[in-house]
Amino acid sequence: MLPFDYIAHISDVILYAYQHRASDLHFEPGANHYQIRMRQHGLLTLIFRGSLDIAARITTQLKVMAQLDIAEQRLPQDGRISFMRHTAHPLDIRINCCPTLFGEKIVLRLLDQNTQVRSLNALGLTLEQMNIFQHALARPQGLILVTGPTGSGKTTTLYTALHCLNQDTQHIVTVEDPIEITVPGVTQIPVHEKINLNFARILRSVLRQDPDIIMVGEIRDKETAEIAIQAAQTGHLVLSTLHASNGLETINRLVHMGIARYELISSLSLIIAQRLLRTLAGKERIGVYECIPMTPAVKQYLIHEHAPAYSTLKQHVPCLTLREAALQKVALGLTSLTEVNRMVQDD
Repeated sequence: MLPFDYIAHISDVILYAYQHRASDLHFEPGANHYQIRMRQHGLLTLIFRGSLDIAARITTQLKVMAQLDIAEQRLPQDGRISFMRHTAHPLDIRINCCPTLFGEKIVLRLLDQNTQVRSLNALGLTLEQMNIFQHALARPQGLILVTGPTGSGKTTTLYTALHCLNQDTQHIVTVEDPIEITVPGVTQIPVHEKINLNFARILRSVLRQDPDIIMVGEIRDKETAEIAIQAAQTGHLVLSTLHASNGLETINRLVHMGIARYELISSLSLIIAQRLLRTLAGKERIGVYECIPMTPAVKQYLIHEHAPAYSTLKQHVPCLTLREAALQKVALGLTSLTEVNRMVQDD
C-alpha cells in the first residue's frame, strides 16, 4: 500500500503505476473511504485506502492535468494527459471522469508510446495459426478482424501486423482512438469526437488518400463497418478490432449492427479471437487465439448457416477454438486451468 505522502502528488502515483507496468489506475470514492487501485496483468490491486477528505483534491489535480472542467461534477468527461515526470519518453494517458453515488470516479488508461512491437512469432500463436495469419496479411485486399474484450491484447496484435506490413512500397494509414504506439513510416490519424472527427468521417477521407492498407482501431457502429467493408471490397487490406466473445459471435455482432450478411462474409479474409492468460509465474500474460480463415468452403457455410456452431464449422476447416487453444497452454505448463476457466468460456 502506498503511504499518504505519495498520494499528496498524483504524479508520483502515476509514476508508481507506470513503473509497475499497470495498464489502468482507478480513483474511487466510497461511502466511508477513498481508494486507489491499479490493474496489473489483468487484475486490480488495491494500492491506497484513506479518508474521503482527499477526494476533491485528487479529482481537481487530475482534471487540471487533463484540462477538463473542474466545476463540472454532474456529467462524465473524457480527456488526455501527456505525462513526462521522470520518464525518458511521454506517457499518453486517457482519462474518464464519471459521477457516482459517492462522488466522481476517475479511471486512467496508461498508454506507453515507447512500447516495443512484438514479432509475429512472439504473440503466442500456434504454428498453424501463424501461417494462417501471414497468409491473410499477404493478400492485397480483404478484411481482417481481431476480436475480444477490453484488455485482451487486440491492439498489440494489430500493431504487430502493421510492423510486418510496413514497407516503403505500401501506403499504410491508421485511424485510432487514441494512437497508442507511434509507427515510423505509417500515416496515423487520431479520432477527435469533440469536433465530430469520428472513425467514419476520417475513413471516408482516407479512401481518397490512395492507401494500400488501412487499420481501423475499432468498429463501433454500422457506418464505420460499412466503410471498412467497402474498402476491403475495392482493393484495400483492412485490419480492425471488434468487441465479441469469439470468432463466430463476430459475425452475429456485425449482422445485428445492420450489416448485410453476404456483404460481410464476402469481404472477410480472417477472424481472430483472443484472450490474455496469466502465466504460472504470474508476472506476465500470454496470448491464446482462435483463427477462422475465410476459405471458400467456410464462406459458403457462414452465408447459408445463420446459427453457425464450431462443431459444424470444423467440418469445413480445422481450427482451434479459444478454449482448445487455452487448454493447450495448460498442457504445456504455461498457465493453470483455474486461469483458463476465469478467462475463457466453454465453446
